[in-house]
Amino acid sequence: MIEKQASVACFSSRRVQIGLLVSAEFDGTARLPSKAIPATPLTDLEIKAAKPKDKAYKVSDGGWLYLLIAPTGSKLWRLSYRFAGKQKDLALGVYPDVGIKAARAKRDQAKALLAEGVDPNEKKKQDAHKAAEASANTFDALAAELIEKKRREGKTENTLGKIEWLFSLVRPAIGARPIRDLTSAEILKALKTVEARGRLETAHRLRSYIGEVFRFAIATNRADNDPTSALKGALAAR
Repeated sequence: MIEKQASVACFSSRRVQIGLLVSAEFDGTARLPSKAIPATPLTDLEIKAAKPKDKAYKVSDGGWLYLLIAPTGSKLWRLSYRFAGKQKDLALGVYPDVGIKAARAKRDQAKALLAEGVDPNEKKKQDAHKAAEASANTFDALAAELIEKKRREGKTENTLGKIEWLFSLVRPAIGARPIRDLTSAEILKALKTVEARGRLETAHRLRSYIGEVFRFAIATNRADNDPTSALKGALAAR
């Protein structure tokens, strides 16, 4: 208990002593005073002891990583770095959802990107865009768009209903999958399930309609290829 109290008590003094270091490390222009005490890695005990102030302040963990203590009490991991001559900050998550070990791992990943000439912030934006695109462009979503296209082209509701029924047979297996990520093996497995019920003709028609969904996705720049083209001959003959 004495050691714990002493550790918490020394937090303020130790971090205050390196206040200049924190500012110098992250403002992109300042330099360390000659007698500055080097930042030492944070501990969970120190982070928990860090209290909010009227203004946000930074506590360094070293290696460009710091914790931003907001007036609201939120503790935000940030990485300060320079790219193309500009000072930038990368958000790495909120403590304690992102612990010390995880934050340092993210820091190291960002440093690896910088070593390859990649801006971690731009990479993060690209990854978020891809994730949003994948979430929006599932097989179900593209199949629904194709059906609407056929409706505008004058196909009867009876025909459209049959197509929708066919797609419902594979919906549990591939409906929620991003269409760009679907593979021939996944589609074949779904078709084999239909085939195993003795519906050979249905399985073949379904392969054809799935291929049509992929060709529609390719035409609208949401898929790169049609995996059903590799499945010719994979199903039992009708």
